Amino acid sequence: MHLQRKIGVLGLTMIGVGGVIGSGWLFALMNAAQQAGPAAILSWAICGAAILLIALTYAEVCARLPVAWDGCRTSRMVAWWPLRWAGPHGLAS
Repeated sequence: MHLQRKIGVLGLTMIGVGGVIGSGWLFALMNAAQQAGPAAILSWAICGAAILLIALTYAEVCARLPVAWDGCRTSRMVAWWPLRWAGPHGLAS
């Protein structure tokens, strides 16, 4: 069985979006360094630590619930929590 070698509209769109986002964070770093100076490095370190804590929490949940495709289900469930907490007022803003 051979794979078809063709790219559709969705594939081309995702390649374009990936290219924009892929280089965009570098420009964000440059702008942050220009505006905040050396404090920008500290803010990136704090954000990196927060992302690491979130990733470790997600890994713990996936390890405790070893079900096929559970990572997709868990991420979809967790994504709705802030909307539940916000209520109708948070959704309106």
